[in-house]
Amino acid sequence: MTPRLILSALALCAPSGLTAQTVLADIAPVASLVAQVTDGAGAPEMIGGGVSDPHGGTLRPSDARALSRADVVFWVGPGLTPWLQAPLDRLASEARVVALSEVEGVVTRPFRDTAVFAEEGHDDHAHDDHDHDDHGHDDHAHDDHAAEDAHAHDDHAADDHDDHAHDHDHGDLDPHLWLDPANARAFVAAIAATLTEVDPDNAALYAANAAAATARLDTLEAEIAARLTGVAPRFVMDHDALGHFEDRFGVSALAAVSDGQAARPGPRRVDAVRRAAREAQAVCLLVEPGQGARPAVEGLRVVEIDPLGLTFEPGPALYGQVLTAIAETLADCAQ
Repeated sequence: MTPRLILSALALCAPSGLTAQTVLADIAPVASLVAQVTDGAGAPEMIGGGVSDPHGGTLRPSDARALSRADVVFWVGPGLTPWLQAPLDRLASEARVVALSEVEGVVTRPFRDTAVFAEEGHDDHAHDDHDHDDHGHDDHAHDDHAAEDAHAHDDHAADDHDDHAHDHDHGDLDPHLWLDPANARAFVAAIAATLTEVDPDNAALYAANAAAATARLDTLEAEIAARLTGVAPRFVMDHDALGHFEDRFGVSALAAVSDGQAARPGPRRVDAVRRAAREAQAVCLLVEPGQGARPAVEGLRVVEIDPLGLTFEPGPALYGQVLTAIAETLADCAQ
């Protein structure tokens, strides 16, 4: 049974004389960033249950009630939770709905189309222009990857895609956008701007909180970059989920066992991953909580990562904890 999506309701207990706002977020990392911006206007209240596969969630009655009274909804977008679009249209038609994947400043990347990422020249994608000291955020353009990566290996498709349904849609873009701190900075700016429009009396608070959150993201990025400097992790993914993190910090997965989070890999894909892992002397197979059994890759240590923050305490600190934990896991998977 597939666990359902986590929905975060942030009930903003506004100061006397202001109308309280109900703000929703679709996943815990987004709720964490929203909570940082709303600090001082009210404590976040998490509702709903955890999710290991946000692509295939269902709506509970309590979530439907939350959507029907929402003033603002922040969600990553249909690339991550396509099933949520219809409930948003039906139940939150009066709310301000913000798809964070579409806000200004967000950088996108395509899913990798091959089982073994080296076949796509992924090692060439480590960004030499990442200056983690001065954070030249405008220079972090990933979109040029799409032309050279997307659909570059049509001959591979026949081998791997015959055995299972392809799970990637919405332009084949990787929706795990929050794993890049540069995208998180864009999220924070959009969150603050939206809340200011909805609740202008708290504009100064939102602006100050957004500035503090951005500074924390700068520090987090610098700390992770320093932790991974000189580290060469050798790891295989259960599915292609860390691409935004890899691009930002210049590390690279070797391969992905599955073509998508809910897809069952075919035998040829599994064999290709096993060969690549053996030849590259991979150390770890990274899996997410609640994903169930996957084909074994012999000789690899199975390590859990949690990009959705399912195993962390909800709140403002969750976002930084999620990315730091990923960085520590990758460092531990180095030879």
